[in-house]
Amino acid sequence: MEYTYKVIPLQKSLPIRLVMHRKSSYSYHWHKELEIFLVLEGSIHIRTTKQHYHLEKQEMLIMNCNEIHASEYAGSNNLALIIQIDLSFCKQFGYDFTQLYFDPAHLHDKGGPNPILAELKQLTLQMILELYYQKAGYHNEVMAHIHRFISRLLRNLPYTHRHENSEALSESDFQRLNRVLKYMNDNYKHAISLKDFANEEFLNVYYLSHFFKRKVGITFSECLNQIRIQKALELLMSDKSASMMDIALSVGFPNVKSFNRTFKNKYHFTPYHYKKGQLAVENKMEPMDTEVFNPEIIRRLEEIISSHTRLINQID
Repeated sequence: MEYTYKVIPLQKSLPIRLVMHRKSSYSYHWHKELEIFLVLEGSIHIRTTKQHYHLEKQEMLIMNCNEIHASEYAGSNNLALIIQIDLSFCKQFGYDFTQLYFDPAHLHDKGGPNPILAELKQLTLQMILELYYQKAGYHNEVMAHIHRFISRLLRNLPYTHRHENSEALSESDFQRLNRVLKYMNDNYKHAISLKDFANEEFLNVYYLSHFFKRKVGITFSECLNQIRIQKALELLMSDKSASMMDIALSVGFPNVKSFNRTFKNKYHFTPYHYKKGQLAVENKMEPMDTEVFNPEIIRRLEEIISSHTRLINQID
């Protein structure tokens, strides 16, 4: 069962998790960990409740803790490194990162001459290489890089406390949205509507509709269709014998026509033609979610570090 609030398993004895993503999309979710996206191949669209980012190769995005977001990988040859860091240990120093909201305008590194974002990317890559090589004292080095990363965030990027920011979601907003999104994930196979959920919550459907659109940025129906399309895509690529009718009905679409229309609006191909194109490159690709420590991936990361070292030296 897919929950909208993600619990992130971390590296043993360290507050960090690394994973490679090739998946076509991830529906709306959030988690308490700080998340960093680094694109190694292709491009990614990432949407939060207020922002829409497009990341190209070697670009980086820092995602606030507890930020609702969804991602879509454009095309078929995509590879992104996701780094998630649990910053709950910072509470002992007086900083609760789940209650801090960094200005989104300063979180997207496009590879330009921004010394702070360039240094944050450099620190991120150094954490990864320390975890890969695991030389003596690597735990200390990883934590040292994490501490430097945190201090650069706090000293150099503008932020507010969530209770001071009218754009940030409150705790009650999170709880209600989690119930709505969980309801969708639990019941997407059925013919459900916002009215059904509003009745369960004893809320006016008109109020709930405006609340959801204002907080998430899309309508209930649009979000539900995103979940259905994501589930359909997983079936499309995993069950090669399933017909389009079987897939459409199993994820909650009333018929193939509705499934084809919604799928094509998102991917610009019918499900059949999308599957045909994906199968052509299937044998060349790694699994959708894989562990990071692959020699070819490490080689790419070392190249990025080398280029960023030159960039930082030029800025200095």
